[in-house]
Amino acid sequence: MKKQAFLCILLLIMGIIFAETSPLEDLGNLSWGMSADTVSSRFESSVVDFNEFAIVCIGAYLDHAAYVTYIFRDDGLSMITFNLRIDSVATQSLFAVYEKVRTHLMDSYGKPIEDHEIGSEIAIDQLFDEISSGQRQLSSFWIVGDTRLVLSLKQSRLSEYPVSIVILYSHNQQ
Repeated sequence: MKKQAFLCILLLIMGIIFAETSPLEDLGNLSWGMSADTVSSRFESSVVDFNEFAIVCIGAYLDHAAYVTYIFRDDGLSMITFNLRIDSVATQSLFAVYEKVRTHLMDSYGKPIEDHEIGSEIAIDQLFDEISSGQRQLSSFWIVGDTRLVLSLKQSRLSEYPVSIVILYSHNQQ
């Protein structure tokens, strides 16, 4: 009897320690399926655009300013993107921020399930040119519970920056 009670307590403790935390809890305690009104009420001071399909806010990710877009479908919140605003467009700064974010995500969620990383055979300036022209992008992918995460360093659609760092959270519907 004591042995069974001990095993039950041990399993409970292990379950608590190894329970998978949703990445959305780190983003303002959000959950997939929330309504646009509920999400906008949590960030109303930073909302710059709002409609039934998307909310755009000014926010931050690891102390870097970002445009944060919350995207909604019929079943509520389905995607969140962070477009980081990097103060310097210097090549080394962009790669340093990308690696900082990637390290943070690996520390939080483990090794990515897939990586498209920088090869040692290419010079950083050449890599930057290839990314800014759309010929290449760096990406890492994770699946954490019901959430897919993608980190990308890619060609920017915003005219003031040739390259952008994007972190995408999307609902991984089984």
